[in-house]
Amino acid sequence: QRDTKLLRSLVPSAALRCPLPPTLGPELTPMPQSATVTLHSALRPHAPMRPIVALVLAIATSAIASPATTHSQALAKCMIENSNASERFDTALVTWIAASYHSAMPTELRVSAQMKEQTYSRVGKLLDRLLTDACVDQARMTLKSEGEQGLASALHRFWSSGVTELNESKEATSTFSEVWGYADSKKISDTLRPPQ
Repeated sequence: QRDTKLLRSLVPSAALRCPLPPTLGPELTPMPQSATVTLHSALRPHAPMRPIVALVLAIATSAIASPATTHSQALAKCMIENSNASERFDTALVTWIAASYHSAMPTELRVSAQMKEQTYSRVGKLLDRLLTDACVDQARMTLKSEGEQGLASALHRFWSSGVTELNESKEATSTFSEVWGYADSKKISDTLRPPQ
């Protein structure tokens, strides 16, 4: 319950107009205590902060990203450069998994608990590596100069990079072309044609 309350305090109000998917609700399985402690230790000695796990979850469900500034941009750039395409794809999978648990999604499309656990575990270890090792200096500078909103902005940009790469992949673009075949292209063309 505490994690859910904290999550809601971090998510912009616009995002809260939509109900949180069950994976982010009260029954949320917390990140292992060791991972949370490691992140806190690595990002000290700055001001006390809310648990990183809640902040990351807020990024995953946020509809509005805070404006990026120099330090948060540098942190996002570092995280992207120090992760490979497969790891960034996993961050996109997290969004997909959460969507599969949405109340509007048919239950047969729900991702299995095993796949969910495996994906979340990989992304958790990725965040451990990036925020406590590869990009720890940039993360500390972001927290020091911009606070949690700066860290949220950097994480949002990093999270979005995986989704963007997925949408630009050959597999995704071919699917989009297939979907376009179900639209009334003639009607759309006629509607959008400039008047003579």
